[in-house]
Amino acid sequence: STDTQMIEHLVATTLDEHQLQVRQYQEGNHKVLGYLVGQVMRNSTVKVDPKAVSREIVRKIGDGRK
Repeated sequence: STDTQMIEHLVATTLDEHQLQVRQYQEGNHKVLGYLVGQVMRNSTVKVDPKAVSREIVRKIGDGRK
């Protein structure tokens, strides 16, 4: 699914639950992006577009560049 509101909600919920990984990403550890995308996919009851999820995560927490 590419339902923007649903993806925004899933991402927001997942980021709230994974503050450590959010901080790691913001400090430049981009490997955790895959982990966060995976957590969103796991928390979703429907199939969501991983690229859309990834874009939303980066939009919400920044691109991780100093």
